[in-house]
Amino acid sequence: MPLAGIICESSYGWRSLYYLQGLFTLLLFALFCYFFQDSPTLHKNVSEKELTKIQLDKTYADSSAREPVPFFNVIRDPCIFGIFLSDVGAHLGFLTFLYYGPVYVNKVLHFEVKSTGFATALPYLLCAAVKMAAGPTSDRGICISERTRVIIFGSISQGCMAICFFALAFTDSPHLAQALYTSAIVFSGLNIVGAAKCAQLRARQHAHFVMAVLSSIGCIITLLLPVFVTLVCPDNTHTQWSRLFLEIAVIVVVMNLPFVFVAQTEPAPWTAPGFAASLSKKIANETKLPAVIQFEVLPAILLEDDERTEEIGLFGVEMVTTTGDTTCLPTTDDDGVTDDEDRRRFELVDERRPGV
Repeated sequence: MPLAGIICESSYGWRSLYYLQGLFTLLLFALFCYFFQDSPTLHKNVSEKELTKIQLDKTYADSSAREPVPFFNVIRDPCIFGIFLSDVGAHLGFLTFLYYGPVYVNKVLHFEVKSTGFATALPYLLCAAVKMAAGPTSDRGICISERTRVIIFGSISQGCMAICFFALAFTDSPHLAQALYTSAIVFSGLNIVGAAKCAQLRARQHAHFVMAVLSSIGCIITLLLPVFVTLVCPDNTHTQWSRLFLEIAVIVVVMNLPFVFVAQTEPAPWTAPGFAASLSKKIANETKLPAVIQFEVLPAILLEDDERTEEIGLFGVEMVTTTGDTTCLPTTDDDGVTDDEDRRRFELVDERRPGV
């Protein structure tokens, strides 16, 4: 952002900023392809000690027989649903400042373009530092349960961000507004060990699906946010932005309240190995049609005579099962209904039984 402010006021113009960002993107993508591995066990920079810590309390499945995600069970889990709601408020608050922070700083607080670049970059630098410190702090807080930790960090993150939005709606001081704007973004960084961590602990091997949904929520908000801001702040006045901040603060609070009550850090039942297979088997058993095949019980001695067994096979009998002293022969055709002709044939066979 500071670089953007400098370039926009230079002779190169704002278009050159996009070329520069595109070049940086290609370089970073090349570095990603060079370093990335799909598993820590394959990464050359992960030591044995680090690998042991990474794999602690983790559940692993055979990658060649990976289970399908039980989608309906995941989205109906109260904890996961609470995380989805919390993410709506978190994304709305963060993305408002990410996309419209420079507009607010420049049009409402009346910072110049170059100063706007520096003023909007500082919150994100501090937010990155808070994220790096929040992880070890959460991991070392063993005096309280994991569930309590994610609730505390999530509540501090979203609660303080909502308070900053409320305060921004009622302040006229540019310096105080800048401080509140910075604080809102910094506090949002704590949610990495709040709802985001809770999602990974709860969903375990299915966390990729949960994270995909969270990313989709962010994309939807990105599409709708411009419309929302344009409707509420068409002239970029302080009054209009105050109304916007109040509405966002209310949404953040309402969306995050359920998470406090439904948050769980224990693995969900649908993360157990074999859950998807057992669920499919259960559904198959519940939806199986009742058998309509009728059986004629005949002495097993009939099977001892190859000619009679062959003769019975000519009648269109599809299955023969022997249990003890008797043999069960289904007397139905493919349509499940016994024909009169088949009955007569079985009666003939019955008359040929020894001792009858």
